[in-house]
Amino acid sequence: MTPGEKIEAYAAIAEELCARIEEFVAHGNQDLKQSGYKLTARDHVMIGLILKIDSSFRAFLMDARAQRVESLHHLKTIVEAFIYLHVVSKDRSDLTAEGLLCKVYQEKEKFYRLNPTYDFDGGLLRLVHKTLAELTRTEGTVSLGDVGPEARKHSPELGQWYEQVYRSACEPAHVTDLLEFMEPFQFKTDPEIIIGNVTGAAFRVATATDQGLQLMFNLATFASDNVLKIRLDVDDLLQRAIAIRREPTRSGR
Repeated sequence: MTPGEKIEAYAAIAEELCARIEEFVAHGNQDLKQSGYKLTARDHVMIGLILKIDSSFRAFLMDARAQRVESLHHLKTIVEAFIYLHVVSKDRSDLTAEGLLCKVYQEKEKFYRLNPTYDFDGGLLRLVHKTLAELTRTEGTVSLGDVGPEARKHSPELGQWYEQVYRSACEPAHVTDLLEFMEPFQFKTDPEIIIGNVTGAAFRVATATDQGLQLMFNLATFASDNVLKIRLDVDDLLQRAIAIRREPTRSGR
């Protein structure tokens, strides 16, 4: 299979997965109403992170199908939220969830402090987020660091997600992939500059689509076990994805 064929095959599986997730959430909402269970701060944060992952994954698929290397920007977001999700879930209390909320409030306060033109007169939004950070920071609240150290501290497996997937996805989000943009014309005697001609883009996007699907399958298991307590069956989709991964990748788009 060419990278483009693999991307389309993975994307077809991803579409089915997204449809099952929607059904899963609908059933979960019904069960939640019937049970009368009151969501905790930990529940709120975990569900918010899962929704963020789902939203970013759907945006990722759109860019991946166009074979844009920039699709990896979305994968970076997905992995970061995935790591913090597992960090929060490891603590059965609300303290780590509140620590992440505090980190979010602090970042928003910093944004409005450095960009007052985006705030209301008198710095209302900055003050609101500063106050929320202070209120959230109670005795025992866990202070969270950056995503890399938190992943390594959680487990070797999560640390590997950071080192292998997050770092790779960071390259197009910064300037580390500059060489791939230069390579098509850099050493040519008669260089031709072509917009969108990025060395290895299709291969990188195909690999990223596989990685994104793996993460979503892990997320399905996590959500079944830790959030809505109902089964989200994706075993058949997982086996189809594994079969595609085993197919040799040949050159071409």
